Amino acid sequence: MGYLDYLELHKEEFVRGLDVLIAKYEVQPVGSGYIDCIILQDSLEFIREVGILGVLVESVSWWCRVDPDESRRTGCPHGMGGPISQHYGGWFSELDYDFPVLDRRTLDTVLARYDAKRIYSLDVETIAQVLLTIERPFRYSLEDYMKDNRCLCPAPNLLVPDKWTRP
Repeated sequence: MGYLDYLELHKEEFVRGLDVLIAKYEVQPVGSGYIDCIILQDSLEFIREVGILGVLVESVSWWCRVDPDESRRTGCPHGMGGPISQHYGGWFSELDYDFPVLDRRTLDTVLARYDAKRIYSLDVETIAQVLLTIERPFRYSLEDYMKDNRCLCPAPNLLVPDKWTRP
């Protein structure tokens, strides 16, 4: 059975699991769905637990967490704007950055047949990619780098049906 068909067949279980993880890690979903989920740097365990649940992280976008109390020191805001934080003071600003995406062949393989072990393995690899990105100076424009990447937040993009919305 294909990946998206399997998710749809077990939608209630997956949605319940995602809702629990979103609350546990104080995730900031962008919009009303589950696709783009902003997390803090110390919440990378969210990605691993999404993999345990059996949901694939297709890619990662990057955001600046604009904390009004820290913005002078961090140089925030970086980026283009975004949602007000539901869990922390301030808001998030999306960064214009090429983010890691699974290659087409890997994605096609996952989409063709649901394989929980493969999904978990790929999500763990995504954590390693995120950690490498956080460790390096982050360029958020052609000339500008973030100071210490303190405000940098990854947003795992979960591969779930587009029509899934949160309550």
